[in-house]
Amino acid sequence: MLNEHVVHMDDLAIARQERVFAEVARVARVVRAASLRHRWGNDIQAPRINYECLGNVVQHVHWHVVPRHANDPTPKATVWGWTPEQLQGDATPQQRAGIAAILREMLKAST
Repeated sequence: MLNEHVVHMDDLAIARQERVFAEVARVARVVRAASLRHRWGNDIQAPRINYECLGNVVQHVHWHVVPRHANDPTPKATVWGWTPEQLQGDATPQQRAGIAAILREMLKAST
């Protein structure tokens, strides 16, 4: 991703923008595949992915890849308005660590 400080996506050369978004899309594919494989969110299909590059608080180009499941409590709103409880979901700390490990493993395998 970006190791140099860049405030706006359009500050990057077009080729660099394309590489950044290709990486974002790769992460999204892994999140969807892992979610479907492990049935996170109790979905029978892969979740919808929301892509957000905001920069309002952290003024550096970075992307949020947010899976939205069928049981989403507010499907028409962004997750930024969710309560801490909604953001945490039902997963225990151990389950979240397991999810992170699976995602890391699948990301390594997808390169």
